Amino acid sequence: MIASLIQNGFLWITAFYAIAMIAWFFRRRAVLIAFLLLGWLGHTIFLVHRGGLLGIWSPHALLEETFFLPWCLGGLALGLIFFQGKEALAGGVLIPLVAFSLLAFLFPWGVIPPNPKSQTVFSWLFFLFEVVSHACFIGGGALAVIYLRQGDPARLFHSLLVWGFIFYSVAQVVGAYWSYLGWATPLHWSNRHLQSASLWCFYAALLHLRYLPVWNLRTEARFSLVGLVLLLLYAYLGPLTETNLGHRIGG
Repeated sequence: MIASLIQNGFLWITAFYAIAMIAWFFRRRAVLIAFLLLGWLGHTIFLVHRGGLLGIWSPHALLEETFFLPWCLGGLALGLIFFQGKEALAGGVLIPLVAFSLLAFLFPWGVIPPNPKSQTVFSWLFFLFEVVSHACFIGGGALAVIYLRQGDPARLFHSLLVWGFIFYSVAQVVGAYWSYLGWATPLHWSNRHLQSASLWCFYAALLHLRYLPVWNLRTEARFSLVGLVLLLLYAYLGPLTETNLGHRIGG
């Protein structure tokens, strides 16, 4: 019953995002803003409700990437509209927003129950910074496509990649400390840790290669799309093929 209510609620949220994306294609600014706001506010309520599904407040249920990442992308699109006045760029973020909202329907809808190793602020801080960084990388990749096709004097895609790298670096430090508290070591030779390290190395190289004479922003924009492929493989394709996605409360 709980899983059904959550799924139906998120279905409407995804529909609002899709309508906003279609409005962007047809240059209907008022419709774009209205449905994006409706979807994002509904998404906020959905996440708050999800955080309390266990009967106690659980930041982990709220911050699960499957549902929190689209919320971050929606907030990014709204920020581009209201703080930057860039409806055209915000529309570009709507495409991955809808895509990742649809991907959520492939994952389990239940909530992972808390365990002793996650009972620390460093646990949920890790997921917060990691998902926000992923949203910046995805948003930066979306704006990089617009930059390659139309140009963007503000070069906002580069700024998003920089902020994504900063947030991701913080996530690695916080995650290492959480790992030390929970498992007595800051690093495991596991897929999860090695994938995080490789993604960090990729964006570190991407941002620092600009100091080479042969490197330019257009090359950076192209290579940022490779980062999106890595992120998709690590954060989505890997978990979808694992068998430990069960053991959830609510489906």
